[in-house]
Amino acid sequence: MEYGIQPLKKTLDSKYKAYEKYRKEMTFSNEIKQRLDFLISQSSSFVDFQKKLPLLNLQGDFFTNSGKLKKYATYKLLDFPQQRAKRDNTLNKNGDYLLKNLEEKFKQNEVVLSENEIIEGYEKIKRDVFVLPDVEIVIEPWQISQQDEDFIYFTFDYGIKNQGEVRIHKSQFLTQDNGNYKLQLKHSDFFLLVDSEHQSKSRFIKSSVLVEQLTSDNLRPATKFYSARKEFIFALDSLNFLAQKDIHTGDQVEKYFSVMKSKLKDSSEAIENVEHKIEAVVEQYKYKTPSLEVKKKLEGLYLQNEELKNLHNEITKTIDQVEQISEYSLGHKERLQYHSGHKQNQKKIQKL
Repeated sequence: MEYGIQPLKKTLDSKYKAYEKYRKEMTFSNEIKQRLDFLISQSSSFVDFQKKLPLLNLQGDFFTNSGKLKKYATYKLLDFPQQRAKRDNTLNKNGDYLLKNLEEKFKQNEVVLSENEIIEGYEKIKRDVFVLPDVEIVIEPWQISQQDEDFIYFTFDYGIKNQGEVRIHKSQFLTQDNGNYKLQLKHSDFFLLVDSEHQSKSRFIKSSVLVEQLTSDNLRPATKFYSARKEFIFALDSLNFLAQKDIHTGDQVEKYFSVMKSKLKDSSEAIENVEHKIEAVVEQYKYKTPSLEVKKKLEGLYLQNEELKNLHNEITKTIDQVEQISEYSLGHKERLQYHSGHKQNQKKIQKL
């Protein structure tokens, strides 16, 4: 102030407030979709769906003042500080949440959770599926520029000789025994990059951009958690619910079975893609010594390949089991459950 320079704090605070508002809007959309995905799969009709919405703190607006069904429904979270309701056609480009498409989905649900079972069922799915990150990276202490009670800050280089700062809430970090951190991110995450010298250059950056710099700085490969795993676990949990109700055949079982088969195909294609990348790197450095950066890249590819093969094997075994149990159940009335080795495989991957 002595030299006529205005303090930056107010500007920075306003940037962060805008960022927090944006993050909340992103959170609202994702949270609404997660709850709707579960409720749609556990509703027998549109009336049943309406009754179950408040159980997960969702408010739906479907009718005009005259009682006619609206063209677009709107949804609002009652346990979040959401100001404006989200319209169904803005939640998904494929129209999965449009009113005209819901009735057909309800018809596929032969057996659903009762109103008394909804909350417990959703909490289980949330623990098993929705909280899973898309990517996890190792952060070494020297990469952190500062930290306070709630946030960890990173210095970020971008463009030509431009530098800014990114802050991430500590809830997204896991502390390791060796002093390092594990940062867990979702593809939908955005972060505010604040340029302290040129406020006009501040911008939002995707989590993929952040991952690229942080991993290139410490040469530690990122661990990817493929979306196929989340969809596989969701289908597996749904099949187990049906198994508990003595249902091992029918349209509802076939729906989740089809999801598994499609994830099996996805994992096969992903394995083939990663193996091509490995072959290309190995061939390139066949007659010369690779740099440390190349070695780390190759290490990351091998880890991805291992993760995908484990996922592929899990899905294959589960599909075989579903087919065997479905055939067995045609002549028997027993409660059978499907099992997946994903927990054991995760331990093996972590050890590796």
